[in-house]
Amino acid sequence: MYHNNFFRKIIIFTLSVSIVSGFVYSVIPPFLRLIGFTGSLYGIYGMISVFTSLIGTLTGGFIADYLGIKKLFYISIILIISGFILISTAEVENIFIGGGLSGLGSSFSWIAFVVLASKMFPDERLAESFSYIMGFSSIGSGVGLFMGWTPVVCSLLFSIELFSVYRYGILFSAFIMMIFIFSLNILFNDDILMKKNEIYAKKKSLDKSLLIIFIKLSLIQLIISFGAGLSIQNIDYYFVLKYKTSSGELGSILGLQNILMGLLMFLMPSLSRRFGGPLTAYVIISSPSIILILLMTFTNNLLIASIIYIVRTILMNVANPLYEAFQMRLIPRDLRGRASSVLGIVWQFPAGLGRYVGGHLLDIDLELPLRLTTILYTIGLSMLVLLFRDVDRRSI
Repeated sequence: MYHNNFFRKIIIFTLSVSIVSGFVYSVIPPFLRLIGFTGSLYGIYGMISVFTSLIGTLTGGFIADYLGIKKLFYISIILIISGFILISTAEVENIFIGGGLSGLGSSFSWIAFVVLASKMFPDERLAESFSYIMGFSSIGSGVGLFMGWTPVVCSLLFSIELFSVYRYGILFSAFIMMIFIFSLNILFNDDILMKKNEIYAKKKSLDKSLLIIFIKLSLIQLIISFGAGLSIQNIDYYFVLKYKTSSGELGSILGLQNILMGLLMFLMPSLSRRFGGPLTAYVIISSPSIILILLMTFTNNLLIASIIYIVRTILMNVANPLYEAFQMRLIPRDLRGRASSVLGIVWQFPAGLGRYVGGHLLDIDLELPLRLTTILYTIGLSMLVLLFRDVDRRSI
């Protein structure tokens, strides 16, 4: 698959965008701490980002199906650039707006990749398609996160205040993202990126069985996403508050995690076949991560906490392409753009609330959000097994 010329272009674009995004992700939490952000303020910032992602998820699938994936990529990059510029001003109101625009742009970008992957390959190769795209995205993000040491080194070498270097780094990232806008025309001239989904000429209703599937998936999404929002999506600020980490240390933790996770994602298609299907493989691989979340709360050592978190995150997230493939295989091909939007909405809304609540809990007890997450994850994965236990055994 990865020898296909079109697929290579997608990988190049994915890696490039992910490297820049990863770098900015390593810089923003310590940048905000230097401004004086509390856990509560960071929770509000995260909630705004997630809720605008909700809007993007709601509309992204429809835009991809109506206007084509290429235009959706254009819109996503412009929004992310605008968000970076506003965040760099270091004004609280602008940071909130910038976080919202970045969240909206990121959700558009994700929808574009999901729809593109689901349309490029037949159903039996969806797990492979998602694994490669998400794997290279994770590796690119990991490389960018390791670049979080760049501001720290520059600050020491040139005796520039770290706050200023962070600010310039965010602005420079916005400039690099502008280059990606022009690269879209060079990299992609393929019909699949421009093609509109003509299925909208015909009205299509959901049958009862598909509606029941959506309800089951939505219940599971609600529980797991709220748990993720409570602690995991604020984990960068957890490390910054508890261990006073810089962008270099934070980037190293998250960067190593992402690179290892990306490499392991390439193994997911073969593991899916070995375990009997994507859902079974997902549950087996991700389940042990729950106890590791709890173990993080019993150490005050950054190295130990980092190792636990890296292993935990790899186990929980490396199988995500399998879960995406499992969901898409349940949905008819002509409804996948809208299905991605609907399922994304169900994920984003409770995650946004979770980030807000989790941010406040960080100011009360740093460990409480992680402990609550273990409970919610246990409930969510148990429901997934109970409600879809026969899916991998039958042909979909």
